[in-house]
Amino acid sequence: MHKPTFAAIIVAAIHGIFPNACSASLNTNLLSNPGFESNLDGWTTDHGAIREAGPLPHGGANYLMGGRTSLSYTYQTVDLIGAGFAPDGLDAGCLEVYFGGWQAGWETQTDSGRIEVIVTDGTNELVRNDLGWFYSNSTWVLKEGTVSLPQGARFITYGFHAQRYQGSNNDGYLDDAFLELRLSQAPATIVGIAHAGDSVTLQLADLCVGASYTVFRTPDLLCDCWTERDTFIAASVTMDWSETVEESLRQSFYRILTGG
Repeated sequence: MHKPTFAAIIVAAIHGIFPNACSASLNTNLLSNPGFESNLDGWTTDHGAIREAGPLPHGGANYLMGGRTSLSYTYQTVDLIGAGFAPDGLDAGCLEVYFGGWQAGWETQTDSGRIEVIVTDGTNELVRNDLGWFYSNSTWVLKEGTVSLPQGARFITYGFHAQRYQGSNNDGYLDDAFLELRLSQAPATIVGIAHAGDSVTLQLADLCVGASYTVFRTPDLLCDCWTERDTFIAASVTMDWSETVEESLRQSFYRILTGG
């Protein structure tokens, strides 16, 4: 039996996993001085140096080179809690590390660079990943990769190795480095829909979010339901209840969640 057509307000309450301070840090470059515009401020290096031309920087006025030794290593460690992430969010199992940068080299030489991330709990290494050795003849090339964030992760070290094969300079170059945390999957999956009167409840399952989402007819409930630790998403829909409408609602709600 079909329900009467009515206008509903979709209200999505994502409870407790990502408080505002955490979600604001997602999809944000966590590195300090990623383009080396403040020379090596924020970075630790054994032999790395700043270069300004030959080739021109990918962005800004400076970039990193390997100095004048056969091997060099330059790195920066990010404190995830200090960056605003909540422990529950870090351990929810739904985040990934997105990392990389722009690499280049000197003319036809094959001096190379390798971007690496090391994830730790503060004491023990949990995971290590790199993008492999790479060289490019004076052309800036984007190198990027992802790795799942393991439970217990609290620190990430972003490092750049440079290796000399020819000449006197170590011409493994890096510019505009980046290190981000982002959701590794859609925020939620609809597994059931129930309706009664003017209220429709969507049951969702996800590694990130364990919550029910309720569709309310009355917009006033938006205010009644708000709390500091909840995130709400709202959209208007008109429906004459049926299996077709139910599927349409699933698709519409998925698009709202994912921004599609």
